[in-house]
Amino acid sequence: MCTYLIEVNHVSKSFNDLQVINDLSLNIEGGKVYLLLGENGSGKSTFIKMLVDLYLPTSGIITRHYEDFRYVPELLTIKSEVKVLSYIKAVLSLRGLKRNLEMELNLEIDLNKQLRHLSKGNLKKVLIYLALVGTPEILFLDEPLDGLDINMQNKVIDYFLQMPNSTFIISTHDTKKYDALMNIEVIHFG
Repeated sequence: MCTYLIEVNHVSKSFNDLQVINDLSLNIEGGKVYLLLGENGSGKSTFIKMLVDLYLPTSGIITRHYEDFRYVPELLTIKSEVKVLSYIKAVLSLRGLKRNLEMELNLEIDLNKQLRHLSKGNLKKVLIYLALVGTPEILFLDEPLDGLDINMQNKVIDYFLQMPNSTFIISTHDTKKYDALMNIEVIHFG
């Protein structure tokens, strides 16, 4: 049985003539926090998208040994008139999960707004909430604190702390925001 959740072997990714990731090899262990550190355009988001199978590597192999994961993209626009409450209920129903009313209140989620009217920060809170409910095995979070005020960032980090058995892969420009987390490994991009 493999001890790694993900094995990345000599992975490269190019878009036309632009090489974004070059010959990257690493293993992702369970229960750790991996901070992908780098500037915009350094390949962090591309790497996460390859890990969740949204992008295929140009070369190399990614082997996955996990079943339950969540992905929160850096930027998502939802132009739907569906209200947040209906969206939350539908997503959780598909996963066979129940709402966490305490977390909804703590994250100050506006359940009565339409998705298309949410600010970047408010949409991010909904997506993070949906990622955290049910304590998944692995979370892929692309700049999860971007768009959130410092108070909300601290609340999100507190929820991460309550999930010591989950694995986090988080892209960021600033590792200091995650200082409270344990078992951190920083992977530099760029």
